[in-house]
Amino acid sequence: MKELKKKINLTLNDFIMYEEITYFSSISKILGMIFVLILLILTYIGYRATGQGLLLLFVFGIPVVSYVYTAFSMIPQKAGSFYKTSPFLDFPPMFTLTEDTMSIERRNSVTELKLSQILSIIERFGYFFIYISKNNFIILPKRDLNKEEIVFVRKVMKSLPRKQRRSPHKMTPGKALTTALITILITLAVWILIFHLNPNG
Repeated sequence: MKELKKKINLTLNDFIMYEEITYFSSISKILGMIFVLILLILTYIGYRATGQGLLLLFVFGIPVVSYVYTAFSMIPQKAGSFYKTSPFLDFPPMFTLTEDTMSIERRNSVTELKLSQILSIIERFGYFFIYISKNNFIILPKRDLNKEEIVFVRKVMKSLPRKQRRSPHKMTPGKALTTALITILITLAVWILIFHLNPNG
């Protein structure tokens, strides 16, 4: 097989999946576990110092609740807005991929690029995501591909340099650590404020 040619038909669920995959892939799993461990340790230390176990669990649960709320409430809303304004609804584009190039044909235009010019191609769950830039991408559902076509896309991916097989939304370790520390400090500040306002629980 030398070429893949597919018309891309997307649904609202495809956009929701894209937003969720992007959101979760930006969080380092290792740093995420370290972050949770630090919160648990701080909760234990605070409990030993004050005896206010339930209050501490509530305060330190704020980041977790915020994370879950974003994942299951805000993401579908954002995806829905994106879907409604997508040009894909009126005219599903034709996507073509070869071993060296890719092109996307819309109603009145055709964009063709060498693979060396794109940002990255990644595979997540039931999709391939082709990033022309961080905010300009193509969603390619695997449900529309047969086994031979999936193997071909993977072959093209493997031919790319490693940096072109990474998610452009992946958070760097430094940024992830900084974000975790800021969240912990804000949570600690809220707890200290509550404790001083109500020292007797």
